[in-house]
Amino acid sequence: LDAIRDKCSDNVQTLWVLPGSSYADCIQRSNRKFDFILIDGLDRPKCLENAFQNLAADGIILLHDGGRRENVHIIEEYGGVKLTEGEKEVHEGGFAHRGLVLFRRQHGS
Repeated sequence: LDAIRDKCSDNVQTLWVLPGSSYADCIQRSNRKFDFILIDGLDRPKCLENAFQNLAADGIILLHDGGRRENVHIIEEYGGVKLTEGEKEVHEGGFAHRGLVLFRRQHGS
């Protein structure tokens, strides 16, 4: 993470998750509102729920790998907009980047 942190500006907060802690809940402990949240983890529904609770009024959330079938219901529930779809083949026969989905705070929430 130091390599990533060194490339970020001072207004970027890196949240550390201790072993045994729930990474989906780490944003709840920050006591901040965020302008931008990127979700790239296994528990996407819980991460998205927590992200909306900690999103600034005009903030945005990007969901990485949003094109996975198991994400269809959360995209509909939270009014996500697909920015990209599909899969990109990577080395060793694997796949990555199954699309990006954009979320904005819905009016009145």
